[in-house]
Amino acid sequence: MLKRFIFIAVFMMSAGYAGAVNVNELNPEFFTRFNDDCLVYYINQAIENNHNAKQATYQVEQYRQQAKYSASVQIIWGLILQKSIISN
Repeated sequence: MLKRFIFIAVFMMSAGYAGAVNVNELNPEFFTRFNDDCLVYYINQAIENNHNAKQATYQVEQYRQQAKYSASVQIIWGLILQKSIISN
C-alpha cells in the first residue's frame, strides 16, 4: 500500500501542470505571418487580458504544491507508523 502511494505521489509531482497554459510558451509572433495587424493586436490583447487563464495557472500551481506537501506528510507519517509497529 505504501509503495503504491509513493509511486502515485512521485508520478503526480513529476507530471507538473497537466493542461495549464504558460503565457511564456505562447508564440504570438506566429500570427504576424498572416500580415494582419488587427489579428496581432487582438491576440496580444487576449494574452494580456486573459485573467481567467492566469488565475487558473496560479491555482494549478497552488494545488500542485499542496499535493507535494500532503504527499510528503503522508510519507513521513507512514514511516513513523511503520517504525512504531516494528518496534512494538
